[in-house]
Amino acid sequence: HTSGLVDPDSDAAIPAGRDAAVRSILKLPLANTPGSNFEYSNAGYSLLAAIVEIASGQTFENYLRMNLLRPAGLTRTSFVSEPVRHSGYRVAQSIGGYEGRFRSADPRDRPATWMNRGSGGILSNVGDLYRWERALLSGKFVSPQTLKLLYKPYTVAEADFLSYGYGWRIQKTERNTTLVWHTGWEEAFSSVYRRYVEEGVLVLFTSNQALDLVPMREIVLRSAREGVIGEILFGKGSPPLLRTRDIPRELSQRIGGRYRLDSENAFVISANRGKITITPEGQRAVEALEPKALSDKNPLAERNQRALLLMERLRSPNSRKDELEKKLDPYDYAGVGPDDLRTEWRSLESTHGKLRRVESLGTAHAGFPGRQRAVTMLRFQFEDGNEADYRLIWFADDELYLLNGAAASFHKTLRWTGGLGFAHLDLLRSEWLEFTFEEHAGKITSLSVRRADKTFTAYRIRKRK
Repeated sequence: HTSGLVDPDSDAAIPAGRDAAVRSILKLPLANTPGSNFEYSNAGYSLLAAIVEIASGQTFENYLRMNLLRPAGLTRTSFVSEPVRHSGYRVAQSIGGYEGRFRSADPRDRPATWMNRGSGGILSNVGDLYRWERALLSGKFVSPQTLKLLYKPYTVAEADFLSYGYGWRIQKTERNTTLVWHTGWEEAFSSVYRRYVEEGVLVLFTSNQALDLVPMREIVLRSAREGVIGEILFGKGSPPLLRTRDIPRELSQRIGGRYRLDSENAFVISANRGKITITPEGQRAVEALEPKALSDKNPLAERNQRALLLMERLRSPNSRKDELEKKLDPYDYAGVGPDDLRTEWRSLESTHGKLRRVESLGTAHAGFPGRQRAVTMLRFQFEDGNEADYRLIWFADDELYLLNGAAASFHKTLRWTGGLGFAHLDLLRSEWLEFTFEEHAGKITSLSVRRADKTFTAYRIRKRK
């Protein structure tokens, strides 16, 4: 990534044919003098794929298949540019946590161009990635001496502590060992490949999921660096709260229900398929489920009020974009289209009757330092009693998105730790919440939520017979 080559503005800007694509890339002005600066660019990989074709007399895909993939035993790896050849081979197409952000979830829908040849366009899974790791270390494809060259730092990359080798980011860990790694990203799909060289540890991860638009790879990376994954891998052992057990059905039935924190806030405990979840209702209940009090230049409660204001403006037939922007300044409502939303509301109203009320269940943090964001949980209530959940996601870069479906960060899964105790691991921040149910005369009466700095107590609401 020191060639000075720049990527075109879009894949469509590159001609479909190989030779025309090469000419187009080489015509672009250099970003800097070759060899002088690191600047991430996929154009160099595209040129390398073209060189492989010219030198071998084969297509790039066929060369990889015959000389690398098949000899290494990668039987579940194929190319976006080709139809899937394997019986029983299914490409992941459903995505979670990205609704409204990506139009297509099938990677094969993206046209195969020369900007994703050499730099991407491969379909695979963690099993085949592990086989590739074993093949690299076997000495069958490259010698140990060549492997060392791949991992040799040649230039400083995006940060002073980070170097770049031949296609790998390289850095020292806090244990002064070598970490060689890279991530991948293609539309809604993300991956992590981390090799701890001297320690003999490999972390492979692929996902088509996100947690309120935070790709799961970001959560895994953070956890491997400073969270539970790192603790387990490097000598600290499994945290006590992670050693949980199956929840007895009788216990699930006993603790289920609503617990009132105060007159306007409550927790709902639900049991479904052996899983216990807690959902907050109200801003104070939401903030009680934060691992600890967090500072924010835009307080969560303020965003809660702004969310309701936005909904009111969108419901008004006279609301205009410029008026919305004044009310929401400094946020750009890039993913909140008034006309689209009104069309969706009209469709729901045709089935469920008039929209009676828009309620905010609260606004929560949904990111971590460096990727901070917040999410407001909205509930639309209709004339026939039906409800629809939406979430409004506030980005630190002053964009916000309105997406249908419940916010993942609002529904926390509880792990049973024994007796009437439960725990929840906050994946985004690698911190624990502890929950204890209290009983009196054989009946569950209250729930205590303990976080790092404070304990909250909510009392069970009994149904009247």
